[in-house]
Amino acid sequence: MNRYEEEQGLGLMVVARKSDGELIGHAGLVPQLVDERKETEVGYWISRRHWGQGYASEAALALRNFGLSHLGKKRLISLIQFDNHSSVKVARKKA
Repeated sequence: MNRYEEEQGLGLMVVARKSDGELIGHAGLVPQLVDERKETEVGYWISRRHWGQGYASEAALALRNFGLSHLGKKRLISLIQFDNHSSVKVARKKA
């Protein structure tokens, strides 16, 4: 809770499917320190059984728009494991 207050509400939040409220993952704008520089990451984790249904893309796009428009961020990043090709595709869609 302290981190959310310190970082102006930034952090991961629960992702629920709109149609039935099922909890399917987490997503959010996450403060990160990269090479001693404060960055804001668009982060997302969707449960495996919900992969390939567009939830990560929808969350990432909404977070990008919120970060740029409402928070006035000039730059957002995504930290992705090298071999996570699906997550790279999501990040490229929101670029």
